[in-house]
Amino acid sequence: EAWTRIPPQSTVPRQKKKDGGKRSALNDDPDPEEKWVAPTPRRGQTLTCINSNVCLLFGGVQQGQSASSPGKFSSNLFKLVLNPMHWECVEATGSKPAGRAFHASHLVDDTKLIIFGGIGVQGNMSTAYELDLIAKQWNVIFTTGTNGGETPTPRHGHTLCDTPHDGTCILFGGAGAGFYNDLFLFDARTGRWTKLVPRGNKPAPRAFHTACSLVHNTKVFIFGGQNGSSTLNDLHELDLESLTWTFVRTRGIQPAPRWGHATVAVGMDLMLSFGGAGESFMNDLIMFNSFKSTWSHVHGLGNPPASRWGHSMVLQREQARVVTVCGCCKGAPFMGDGHLFNMNAIQRGPPPPEQLESASGENSAQAAQNAALKDLLTIRDDKPTWQEPRKDAPVRRWSAPRTRVTRILRERADLHVKEKVKGELDDSRAKAFRTSGTR
Repeated sequence: EAWTRIPPQSTVPRQKKKDGGKRSALNDDPDPEEKWVAPTPRRGQTLTCINSNVCLLFGGVQQGQSASSPGKFSSNLFKLVLNPMHWECVEATGSKPAGRAFHASHLVDDTKLIIFGGIGVQGNMSTAYELDLIAKQWNVIFTTGTNGGETPTPRHGHTLCDTPHDGTCILFGGAGAGFYNDLFLFDARTGRWTKLVPRGNKPAPRAFHTACSLVHNTKVFIFGGQNGSSTLNDLHELDLESLTWTFVRTRGIQPAPRWGHATVAVGMDLMLSFGGAGESFMNDLIMFNSFKSTWSHVHGLGNPPASRWGHSMVLQREQARVVTVCGCCKGAPFMGDGHLFNMNAIQRGPPPPEQLESASGENSAQAAQNAALKDLLTIRDDKPTWQEPRKDAPVRRWSAPRTRVTRILRERADLHVKEKVKGELDDSRAKAFRTSGTR
């Protein structure tokens, strides 16, 4: 099947550990006597893939004490285990971040989760936090600018994405005192921000866009977003080797302008985007091929999730599954459902008419939210949300044209620029370590 509903709560029996010891890492098997709790319906959270079987959800804004009260900013941490599938609440010690939403998260060195920015009761934030996944401890990262340079201003609705260099990530855009289109390199190992000034025409200021790293993390693609007065659907490429912005002239379909959508890399040169808000709330799946510069519709069999924005989405690479959770839409300001999309059952082309969600009725976002709340403690295995694929249905497996992309990369690679960037990064780290050692 293409899509699978994530159970809100799981009570799968397990055998208790003989030694009775406590778990030391986030990916250990849960104790059967523990209470497993799913996140309350929310929007603006982050979902980060920790390994092939575990994702971590942090923050978001959830419903207040009553339907009429303002939302409550969450600082809770949840673990989603994909096999066997269940949610679990995670307790961590240390300097816990304040409740926030529309922040950004990034995994560093497979052992540390970085949280930056967001908006909460105190307004926009610019503090960076680090969660040690082994010790389960929060720490504040005391950040500085390289050579006394700039650091990012408080913001929300920004993005963090991968680079070719270990321990670093790229920050772009967001909203705070205004809308931004600045670009920063963050070294999580030293806490140093470096403002980057690429060549070329940079994207217009925006927030609630998506950023996706492709082609061995050497190219970053910025898609969509909004600037307070208009909703965008343009696509920009940042080449991290030559540090150059390029406006991408795409072929194929023209995606509707959107913000609050979610995008993941599903191959060396493919990225998949779901949902968002524009003239209406959307629940379409669109795929961009960076090798061909082409947008196309894709879909799976059955009824897709309800239209939404402010949701989170990650890719489970080993099993080629996309995970999407939470969000909001008209009539349902806080959503708590989750879904899995099987990339091996993907189909090209626009979805059939029955998959397009109407503004009201049985397939509306409000109906989906009511069903999710109704089934909060009961998993109806006898009434699956998604239909089984037909035996005669065509199945197209996705794969990246690695040979072609590798050959082109070798032809275009500028070794001098790569060595220069790596040398500057090593010098910055060495200087930071020398400075810390003399204190």
